[in-house]
Amino acid sequence: MSNYLSTKTHEPIGLSGLQQLLKRLEKTCGIKASRSPHAFRRSFAVQTLKNGANVFSVQAMLGHTDLQMTQTYCALAQADIEAQHRQYSPLDRLAVA
Repeated sequence: MSNYLSTKTHEPIGLSGLQQLLKRLEKTCGIKASRSPHAFRRSFAVQTLKNGANVFSVQAMLGHTDLQMTQTYCALAQADIEAQHRQYSPLDRLAVA
């Protein structure tokens, strides 16, 4: 499997082709038009993390060689981090004797 989208002739898809693909996806999925392919990629990464994927999986999906880039690129809102803390904190699961 290649790391890029291709045309019917198996050539890499260009910027115009990617923009057309995003427009079709937006129509099909009923989402607001992305400002750029980068915004679409960032939204994908953040939503994937919010849906439960771990940062290492997202790092691999995005092709980042540095985990710090993934963490910066996919930074979750502080409210999301606090909600995760409340949900998974080991302190909340301590048995009181």
